[in-house]
Amino acid sequence: MSDSDDWATAVLVNATFDGHRGTTARDDARILAERLTGNVMLHGPTETFSQRVPTYSPPPEDDGLTPIDKLYGRYVPESRLIEIFVNSIRRGAQQFGWEFADLLKIVRIHEYAHAIVHIGIAVQSVEDLLSTFLPGQISTDWGSFTQNRDKDFSAVEDESHELLAQAITLGCLSQQADHPDSQRLIDTFLALEERQPPKYRLPPEVTLRTARHADWGVVLWAARGEINAYGSSFKLADGLASLIRATGELPD
Repeated sequence: MSDSDDWATAVLVNATFDGHRGTTARDDARILAERLTGNVMLHGPTETFSQRVPTYSPPPEDDGLTPIDKLYGRYVPESRLIEIFVNSIRRGAQQFGWEFADLLKIVRIHEYAHAIVHIGIAVQSVEDLLSTFLPGQISTDWGSFTQNRDKDFSAVEDESHELLAQAITLGCLSQQADHPDSQRLIDTFLALEERQPPKYRLPPEVTLRTARHADWGVVLWAARGEINAYGSSFKLADGLASLIRATGELPD
C-alpha cells in the first residue's frame, strides 16, 4: 500500500470510532421529508434544539397522553422556526422505554412535515418561483410567497395539519426499509401514536404503503387550496386521507 492508502485507511478507522460514519445525509429529517414529498424548503425554516421543558395541562379527555407538538417539539409558522425540546424527548424516551435517538428523529420529521406543508415548493416549480419578481425588485419576491403561504397554512384546521404531519412522518420512516433501525423506528412511531390525542392518530386509509407511495405533490397541492375541487360536505382531513389512499394504492 502507498502512503496515501495508509492515510485513507487511518482516516476511515478514526472516523468510525469517532462516530462520523454510519449515518448519511439522506437519513436527516429535513431531507427525508423533502425527498418523500418532492417539495423543498428554500425560505426557511430555522431549527433549534432547546433545553426548555414545556409545561402542559391536558384537558380531562387527554389525561396521560403526550401530544408531540405540546411536549416534544413545535413549528412556529410566524417565524418559520422549528424548536425541538431535547430534554423533554429524553425524559419521554426513558419513561416509555424508547431509544432517545429514535424519538428525536420522529419528532424532527414531524416538525419538518409541518414546515413542508407551510413553505414547501414542488421541485418542478422552484425555478419559476425563484424567477418571480415584483416591479422594481432585483431578487425573488419572497414577501408575496410568504404572505400567500401564511394565509393558506392558517386556513387549514389542526386535524388536517396533524394528519399531514403524521402521515409524512410515517412515509419517511417506511421509505427507509434498508435502514438497520427501520422496524424499531416504525414500532416507536406506532407506540408514540397510541399516546397521542385523537387528532394525531392516523385513519385506516393511511398505512405504511399509502403513506410511502402517496402522490404528495398532489396531496399538498390540495391541502394548500391550490386546486379547486367540488364538495364541501366532508372535512378536509377526511378528503386528504382519501387522497393519500387513492394515490398511495396506485400500482407501482
